[in-house]
Amino acid sequence: MQRIPCFTSIDTARCAIESEGVLGEGMEGQSYNVKTLAEYLGDA
Repeated sequence: MQRIPCFTSIDTARCAIESEGVLGEGMEGQSYNVKTLAEYLGDA
């Protein structure tokens, strides 16, 4: 099972990305790939 985060607001996603540097210790190599909905669905 993949652990793919799904954020329902831009503010929540921004907080997760900004806090990654602080709370992301021990998660080396993990990064976010932010896409628009169209890009995610392959419509872009």
